[in-house]
Amino acid sequence: MPAFSLAGPDEANDRGVWIPKMVIFPFGATLDRRFGASDAERAAMFPNLARFPAADIGFMVS
Repeated sequence: MPAFSLAGPDEANDRGVWIPKMVIFPFGATLDRRFGASDAERAAMFPNLARFPAADIGFMVS
């Protein structure tokens, strides 16, 4: 989680704008795989997924 403090290490400016450290694409793609979505379906639902190092972040264990 980012440090939500003014003038902290994760603030983008001096007005309380923070840079996110996590995105939803890998979480959604992991859930989609668990519910049976194919790789082609996941690519259609999450077109930016290829930009992330892991498409399945492994929090769903069968």
